[in-house]
Amino acid sequence: MRQWPGRLGRVGGSGNIVASGLSNDVLAAAKGHSLDYFATLASRLPNNIIISSAVAKQKHITSSSTLQQKVEALKGLTIGDTGAGSVTDQVLQWTLRKYGINPKTDVQIVSLGGNPATAVAGLENGRIQALLYPAPTPEILYAAGKGQLLVNFAGNEMQPAPGYMLGLMASKDFISSHRSTIQAVIKAVSRAETLMHKDPGKAEAALYTYFSTENRKVFHQAYVDEMPETSTVDTAGIPTVINFVRQFNSVSNVKVSDLSTPVG
Repeated sequence: MRQWPGRLGRVGGSGNIVASGLSNDVLAAAKGHSLDYFATLASRLPNNIIISSAVAKQKHITSSSTLQQKVEALKGLTIGDTGAGSVTDQVLQWTLRKYGINPKTDVQIVSLGGNPATAVAGLENGRIQALLYPAPTPEILYAAGKGQLLVNFAGNEMQPAPGYMLGLMASKDFISSHRSTIQAVIKAVSRAETLMHKDPGKAEAALYTYFSTENRKVFHQAYVDEMPETSTVDTAGIPTVINFVRQFNSVSNVKVSDLSTPVG
């Protein structure tokens, strides 16, 4: 079993707030670390599985192929993700198992880290033939004609758990002692997400100023794929994420109250 390596910056003390998947909060709680998930950035997995365009052609996979056919095309391939035990790793294993593919024997999973350039190069030079990765890596590969969308999590083609959440978390101690700061962060995130939905063009143009070296077409597709929904934390969905993580790790001791306490 691949174990989570405890890379959350807040747990290690290198940061006060971290943006990550709620599944990492579950894993932290199982190890006795006290983190609270206080703002949602996305209530779906905004990452996608990409397959080499050449391999897709060899396996006769097109956009009209069924989801079963597309996932089965991963059998026998070397697949990259961001790291053992990471959100991408958990979701990749879940997807394979869902369609009868053994992650340990039917594929080879390699950890590429969080650098998009490494992931892009890996697919282009044949070190890997597929990957599950966050933006902008999939979008860069689409634009270059090197990668083909295989499983569209960002478009809700499938999801690892109802209400799967990505967002902001911090230690309970930090939230308690810096409540006004946390409230200000929540307010800022909410205002940004409201603008993205009310005037997506204006929001995209403002955000692009921070990524102006990125190809505009690549950035636009990444922006669409990563579009958030609401900053509100849906505590009713937390048990589904706990049950999802339970498939890979021993987290039977984790409760909803361990993961999120209303800031107020």
